[in-house]
Amino acid sequence: TLLWRKTAVPRDVFHSMQHRPLFKQHKITAYQRIQAAARAYRLQFLTKGHREISLSDIYKSFTNLSETEREALVEEELLAEMDACYAFPPVLELIRQAKAQGLKVIIVSDIYLTEAQLRRLLTHCLPDDVMQAIDEVFCSCVHERSKSTGLFENVLAKLNLKADEVLHLGDHPIADYESPKKMQIKALHFLQFDNKTSDFLRIQHAAAALNPLSQPNEIMHLIRHSPFRGIFSAADMSKPETLIGYMSFGPIMYAFAKFISQKIEELKQDGKNPKVFFLLRDAHLLAKSCEAFAGKPLGKPIRIRKFVAVAASFRTREDVDFYIAGIFPEHYNFHVICEQLLLPKEIANEIIQLAYASPNPEKTFTDTIHRDDILQVILNNSKAYRERLKRYMHKEMQLEKGDTVVLIDVGYIGVTQKHLARILEEEQINLQGLYVIGSHEPDRPPSQSLFTTTACDHGLFEQSCTFKEGAVIDYDEQGNPIFDKIKLSDEQYQKVNAIQEECVRFIRDVKQFFDTAKLALPYSILQEAAFAALRRHVYFPVKEEIEYYQSFQHDKDMGPDLSKTMFNIHRGLMSSRMQPTASHLHPYETRVAHLEMTLSNLVQKNLNIELMPQDMSFTQENIKIMIVRGDAQAEMMLVASPTRDGYYTLFIPLTSKLQIQVLFGLQYQWLQIESLNIVGNQMQQGNDLQKMFSLHGMVNRGGSLYECSSMQSHLALSPPEKGQIQGYQIIFRPITKRSINA
Repeated sequence: TLLWRKTAVPRDVFHSMQHRPLFKQHKITAYQRIQAAARAYRLQFLTKGHREISLSDIYKSFTNLSETEREALVEEELLAEMDACYAFPPVLELIRQAKAQGLKVIIVSDIYLTEAQLRRLLTHCLPDDVMQAIDEVFCSCVHERSKSTGLFENVLAKLNLKADEVLHLGDHPIADYESPKKMQIKALHFLQFDNKTSDFLRIQHAAAALNPLSQPNEIMHLIRHSPFRGIFSAADMSKPETLIGYMSFGPIMYAFAKFISQKIEELKQDGKNPKVFFLLRDAHLLAKSCEAFAGKPLGKPIRIRKFVAVAASFRTREDVDFYIAGIFPEHYNFHVICEQLLLPKEIANEIIQLAYASPNPEKTFTDTIHRDDILQVILNNSKAYRERLKRYMHKEMQLEKGDTVVLIDVGYIGVTQKHLARILEEEQINLQGLYVIGSHEPDRPPSQSLFTTTACDHGLFEQSCTFKEGAVIDYDEQGNPIFDKIKLSDEQYQKVNAIQEECVRFIRDVKQFFDTAKLALPYSILQEAAFAALRRHVYFPVKEEIEYYQSFQHDKDMGPDLSKTMFNIHRGLMSSRMQPTASHLHPYETRVAHLEMTLSNLVQKNLNIELMPQDMSFTQENIKIMIVRGDAQAEMMLVASPTRDGYYTLFIPLTSKLQIQVLFGLQYQWLQIESLNIVGNQMQQGNDLQKMFSLHGMVNRGGSLYECSSMQSHLALSPPEKGQIQGYQIIFRPITKRSINA
């Protein structure tokens, strides 16, 4: 309201910040800064029951930095905000007028700056007379309450004011308008832009993200290396496993094996004697590839996975919160969390039922987990689990105090290494991680990767690196691994084995080819070719790949039928008809639908382009509905948005005791109704979707095709007797529009 930024959106400050010397020195990116704040919010909620954080809290996520280094980054961010902010002239004049009339001026802010930090920022940006006119400053992180959760109460209490003596002006509709009004504080909503201007600026910001594509000297004419063309000239592409294992994964694993060899040699040159281990099951192909490259095993396979490392790491409540705070919101699942916390099923079921029965399930779940009796069960079970894991590790890894241990895996965030480090911290074991793919997460443990990326749908690649064995779930008292049953099919493992054989054959062929051709390639070229190979495999698969992987399943978080198909072409095509964007689809599903969908998703994700579903097309269908309650009726127009293949999606809100009639007959003689879906909270068992709608004058002509016999033809929707829903989503495709003279 008072301070505006020169950037298009607030997060652009972080993109500018990553180029400042101190951030470059610590290799901190905008993505890391954003994720650090997200983790800090989650951890604050777990530990203190609210989400008000400070800048210092955010930088605590950078666990590899000292306290002094983190505080220096806090100061650097404050300086970056000073560079980015300026005072909004109309509000400056408003403050001057208020002061001229003898009014107090109070700043109330939902912000992660302390009062001293915010005053420094205001002093830098405001004219002296306006700064002197400010009587008080209230920051949500200091009072541990936001405007929506009681900060105004603190303001009134400290200043000894009555609610009707205060006028609040702010730009947020909830925090700055509805929240103060609920307390009888006079409030005005400061609308920065109307909807049209806001959308215009958002699209302009999206267009700005594409600027690098117009820099021919930097982007369009980059040298793109293809160092294996000579090898591929003799390759037989008639078999899909050759195309995948030899031509796609071969370059990746060759570069990775060279990367591993170099890193191990660097550790030896530093005077260390690294103990190298490949984490099974996913590192099976990695171990085979490194052996083919070096002519000897480069390490020993060990059976440790993420679930094991996390389960053994709970010594205190802080350890439990550390695990939960690391869960991304889209992966937050009560059942999975309870299983990971080693809670017995009967206790887990009670906790979950209690959570779902409360108005705030997440808070109730967290509070229950923090109960002394529940925590004690978690810590006791984890201690016993940790002792069994340590017996296995000391037996298989021969660990000694001060060892340098190298863990090799496919990657991505390094959760296994992070939690193993917490387990082994008393033994002073130096853990180093080497991965194919690394993320940019701020709390990533000491590690290096063949390449890093903020997002990569590498699930099929990961499944192709494994081998036929059940996942390790525990260890016996002697430290022997206990395995879960094998969940995937023999057919899938046969395909995986064929891919791996071709990958290893490629590595041997390349070594011989390079020796014969007396060709020595720098690591940078091999790394570039490897990344290109993975990106092509993930986002631009050929038909043979899609067909080969069609039946592949993942054995993690599988459903009751023990299946989790990684992609499904039919389901993907149907799903693409439900939303204007396809960001929720697997890359193989978008590739089958149309290459433009793959390119759109890839560009949006990698360039962080903010586009909304309504931006995808200006085409729309206006559908009239009739709202019926008893004898009363009212008409309303709803907008149906285009999706794919000529289909439209129509959302219809429902309220109890109201019937909705969708007047399809007014516009269409023939149409397809692809699906009718519930939107909202989970429905209780027994709610039959067929009982919630009826057809009037709409005749089914087979499958999803309907004929509207008259202009009065409609589909009637009624709310369910049980369960809470927001409404219905109808996916339909117009076939024949009704004549105007009909």
